[in-house]
Amino acid sequence: MNKAFIQQQYKGAFRIAQKMLRGKYNDPLSCEIHEYFDNENHHNCLGCNLAEVESQYVNFLKQYKRFNSENESFTVYILLSYLLVERIELIMKLMELPESFRLQNFRTLITIRRWANFIKHPKSFMLVHHPLFIHENDPLIETLKEGKIQINTSFIETYYNGISKNKDLFKILENKTNVLVVYPNIEELTQNFCLEIRFFIDLIRDNTVFRHILNQKSTIENFYSREENDEIKTD
Repeated sequence: MNKAFIQQQYKGAFRIAQKMLRGKYNDPLSCEIHEYFDNENHHNCLGCNLAEVESQYVNFLKQYKRFNSENESFTVYILLSYLLVERIELIMKLMELPESFRLQNFRTLITIRRWANFIKHPKSFMLVHHPLFIHENDPLIETLKEGKIQINTSFIETYYNGISKNKDLFKILENKTNVLVVYPNIEELTQNFCLEIRFFIDLIRDNTVFRHILNQKSTIENFYSREENDEIKTD
């Protein structure tokens, strides 16, 4: 366990996310989606629902001084990232973005989903004894990886992408004592994740067709007038 390295990496990730996921009013970047749906008296819920999880993600990274475990820190990091991925992918489905476009432009979202699968559904990883955990850019990796079965991003992409290779995975991991889990470079992953979030928000901003589709499914007209009326009735 390299506590100083862990905190340094997550500190860098926090600075990246804080800079890239903040809008012009210092709100979560997703809040800007409100501005892309014109009428001031209407309310589109997409920005709020994304911003809530976006804030949880950044606030977690802000606690980097408390991090001292590769496995614990990455587990929470990837699951919070996954909550954002799920919401973004749902909106993409509503927008009917072609699969080929998503594969080309949102590779980091896919990587996060695969690592989340590994954490949520460990499969044969439950059969290994006292695995070690490290980040791929940790200087100590060279001394740890010799003679080890390495579960890295490439491994995750192969064996945690559906069930077709579960039998092969079982043969690789069953009862093993020499397993090293190699987590991604956190600063690099955060940078790429934030870039894809920004690109996704720009897609909504710049495409009238996408906004029209989303507007029909996620906007309440005269929302703020209704709120005012409700307050009057309550008084």
